[in-house]
Amino acid sequence: LAWAVHGQRQLSPGLAVGLGIDGRQAARDEEDGAPVLHTGGLVVAAVPAVHVGFRGLWISIRAQLPVATSLRGIQDVGPTVSASLQLQVL
Repeated sequence: LAWAVHGQRQLSPGLAVGLGIDGRQAARDEEDGAPVLHTGGLVVAAVPAVHVGFRGLWISIRAQLPVATSLRGIQDVGPTVSASLQLQVL
């Protein structure tokens, strides 16, 4: 199960910021009907974002910063950053 709640605020015609929460809950993996060790659990992350646009081209940068985890077995989850490009043609 994965879920997300996000809000975004337009600060100017070419700048927006966002903040949200992402979460995922996964059961243990199975192989040949037996549970796989060190799989599954819960992760909740804060997600800040910045969106910069000019003439229909938007660059977005967002981070996932884990704030709560309940992982099964020996697992580690750290922050991630992603960037994307969007071209609005209409």
